[in-house]
Amino acid sequence: MRNLASLVALDLLVLICSAHGQDTAGEEVAGKVAPAVVMIRGTATGGGPAFGTGFLVSADGRIVTSLHVIRDLKSGKVQLPNGDLFDSFLILAVDERRDLAILKIAGFDLPSVELGNSNEIRHGERVFLLGNPEGLKG
Repeated sequence: MRNLASLVALDLLVLICSAHGQDTAGEEVAGKVAPAVVMIRGTATGGGPAFGTGFLVSADGRIVTSLHVIRDLKSGKVQLPNGDLFDSFLILAVDERRDLAILKIAGFDLPSVELGNSNEIRHGERVFLLGNPEGLKG
């Protein structure tokens, strides 16, 4: 599964780039991707709160996030933008070098983003970053 995390790292930028060469407005990109952006929160091994973000890449609950978001979690939850809360998740894969993790929640028919092909990225394309860093919503 380590290769899955590596592939997602390469293709993440295509997901949030300007629609494969088309001049796409930030609002359009955000509207398309936002329903699949999740908040990850929990308790760190030291006892303090931990927050981060990720995004759903499959309707059956696979989530891409940064490894540093979950690395020190003692327990964690995933919240979808619609308010649905998942009290647990599985860690399917990690990639230390790229700071990536693939999680799985027990869901179905969930909103997800379509990953593109990183080979189609052109120098100079605009990139949009979406998420809930440190627990900030929206």
